[in-house]
Amino acid sequence: MKMKRHVLVVDDEKSTLALVCQLLEKLGHHTTPAHGGEEALKSLANDVDIDFVLTDINMPVMDGWELAGRIKAMHPNLPIIAMTGECPAEVMPRLKNEGISAALFKPFKMNQLKEAVSGGLALA
Repeated sequence: MKMKRHVLVVDDEKSTLALVCQLLEKLGHHTTPAHGGEEALKSLANDVDIDFVLTDINMPVMDGWELAGRIKAMHPNLPIIAMTGECPAEVMPRLKNEGISAALFKPFKMNQLKEAVSGGLALA
């Protein structure tokens, strides 16, 4: 049976944010979009039903690394997956240290998103 989860999606690029939310909804999940780290933290403070966070790494003001640290301080067991266009060799060593479960490298395909979310849900 397919599990429907509530995913907080964080990205400063509105088109990417809308597309990722649309793809996750096609996979059967409910999404809450957040345009940046501060908006994401407000959403988390107001909605205790968020099961999972999918965040961009490269954002102005508060990047995904800082956001992940702040989320983990408040919700240590909440799974987080990073989205990034950075080189995997630069990102992979930091993931576990920052409390991030996995990374999706842009541009990614629907099946890669599905696998990342399934892996993240297994951690929940």
